[in-house]
Amino acid sequence: RVAVYSSPEQCVVAGASGDVERLIELITGEGGTARSLRVAAAGHTPQVDPLLERFVAGLGTIEARQPTCRVYTTVEEDPRCKPVLDTAYWARNLRQPVRFRQAVTAAAQDGHRIFVEVSAHPTQLHPLVETLSATGVDDALIVPTLRRDTDDTMTFRLALATLLANGAADPVAARQLLHPGAQVVDVPSARWRHQRFWATD
Repeated sequence: RVAVYSSPEQCVVAGASGDVERLIELITGEGGTARSLRVAAAGHTPQVDPLLERFVAGLGTIEARQPTCRVYTTVEEDPRCKPVLDTAYWARNLRQPVRFRQAVTAAAQDGHRIFVEVSAHPTQLHPLVETLSATGVDDALIVPTLRRDTDDTMTFRLALATLLANGAADPVAARQLLHPGAQVVDVPSARWRHQRFWATD
């Protein structure tokens, strides 16, 4: 089964290890690219059904509130629907395929051009580019927040600076995020002395 619809050119399938290995052999035998991901369970497939009851019990009751920003869901078939983000939603999130491509496509079609990947390491940059390209979008700003084997503080600030430089972030909110209570002041201009220094023989 397809577990993740990553992009028009990529997807993740999940199932019994033997079935997955045979699929990899079939795809690579026909000149395609496929590799196995070593995971403990086949997420987003019926194989997680036995875990759902315990998962829901562990989550407890999640009281959903109306989102304050536009949401494109990767759980429901219609990415533009307004999901109720309660316990049942997060159980479906574990069980249903991830419709990443569909959500990105819908956001792009609705005019969104800034995409920020909030993760410990960017894994969705290529799927984002492929999906946006297939949607006819070539002017999107794609920004990862963190990268493996880099200084987290520097990398996050670089991401924020990229958003600021492209007019995609509020300078006041960014300042409060990085330096709570700080104020912006005018820096004195340079005091040029206008002295000439001539080299002599």
